[in-house]
Amino acid sequence: MDRLAADPESVALVDPVIDELPGLRVVPVDKFKARLVFYQATDAGILVNHVLHAASDWLTTLGQ
Repeated sequence: MDRLAADPESVALVDPVIDELPGLRVVPVDKFKARLVFYQATDAGILVNHVLHAASDWLTTLGQ
């Protein structure tokens, strides 16, 4: 998560793009690889949208 704090835009955008969440990115949690953090970079840092289990149907959860 240190990389995320230092440069939040260094992580690739979610594919497929979710229109309701522009600029959405996803990164695994360092100590809990089965958890994914979905976030958007902002001028102030990051906005965490969801933390989900990697096996979940995240596209449905995020509204795709």
